[in-house]
Amino acid sequence: LFPSVLAASQSLENESAMHNVRVFIVYRDDENSAWDLAETLRSIEAIKGIPLIVETLPIALLPLYSSNPPFGIFIAQRNETDVELIAHFGRQHNVITFSPFRGDVEKGILAGIEISDRILPYINRETLAALPVGLKAFFLKVAEIYEP
Repeated sequence: LFPSVLAASQSLENESAMHNVRVFIVYRDDENSAWDLAETLRSIEAIKGIPLIVETLPIALLPLYSSNPPFGIFIAQRNETDVELIAHFGRQHNVITFSPFRGDVEKGILAGIEISDRILPYINRETLAALPVGLKAFFLKVAEIYEP
């Protein structure tokens, strides 16, 4: 679902000069798992015709990218304090944040996964409202929305 969230971003269409969609796969200490996820994501090659650049990064180094933030962050591994740091970084720098872990959307991560009778995107409305990024209406219609 992460590539779908990226593709649903209204800023992709608003930024015709965008040269690439750079995303970070962030992790705490399991670099190999993050690298495997990055390799899987790299197979996509482009989002809406814009080249996709995937980098792995330890969460501890994320603040060093304040002046050059990515377009999106996928959380491969974290602990509870990491979620707050990543959510804050995303809101502060207008970065799409995504976590497959239960409870992270409720803690401020923009998007995740809701599993019921089918798998749906799970969106934090408050985080979405705080970002100028915006997601397309069709995407929000199929998503499960968390209202803090």
